[in-house]
Amino acid sequence: MSITIALLCLIVIGVLDGFASQYFYPGVGFPPTSLWFSLAIAFVGFAWYVRDSNLRKYKRNIFLNICVIGFGLIALPYYFFRSRGLKGGLLATLVLLLVLVIWTIALLSGEQIALLVQK
Repeated sequence: MSITIALLCLIVIGVLDGFASQYFYPGVGFPPTSLWFSLAIAFVGFAWYVRDSNLRKYKRNIFLNICVIGFGLIALPYYFFRSRGLKGGLLATLVLLLVLVIWTIALLSGEQIALLVQK
């Protein structure tokens, strides 16, 4: 999965998550629908990680694979520094933070769309 497709998937998942959360469970801090969207995000992140590690010829181990699914925000920066070195790892980690900001904006946009639909 290319970075562009992964980013588009995360944006769509974020909008759908925000919409479903606000439309079906308004005012709930962590609605049940967010669990399913979290699993979708983990899948997209893992699919991107597998493709990227294959392109870089990085030998993955089972522990890192599990951590990328369960603890992506910790495991991905670790992978970045191991596969790219210090400078590349730092840049990739900053891009990951930017992706989180974009995902948050998509989530909030989905919530606002649900509010507009409900009116």
